[in-house]
Amino acid sequence: MIEKISVIIVTRNREKMLEGCLDSLVKQTRMPDEVVVVDNASTDNTKKVIFSFKKRLPIRYVYEKQIGMPYARNKGIKVASGSLLLMLDDDCQANRFWVERITQAQKKYPRAL
Repeated sequence: MIEKISVIIVTRNREKMLEGCLDSLVKQTRMPDEVVVVDNASTDNTKKVIFSFKKRLPIRYVYEKQIGMPYARNKGIKVASGSLLLMLDDDCQANRFWVERITQAQKKYPRAL
């Protein structure tokens, strides 16, 4: 049974794409309980973009200094508190039903978790 949903996003120096990604999460029909954004040693305005969503999303900023997707993804998994972890790439925009439909699928097929 799903108790809490965490969306994990890894990003590095893609502030404009990240903004579109986070904006798509604001529009979800089922809001995630937590959005963990792992900043993988960005040198642009990534942190500023993340904090600009603080009032619209249950967002957490996490910094990972070791550059590389495996390090950053593992950091996100480690700090996420959800029982269902959803990964979203920073250059993607989720359909507004994305979280809701994944939740429905997990309820229909609970052994898939």
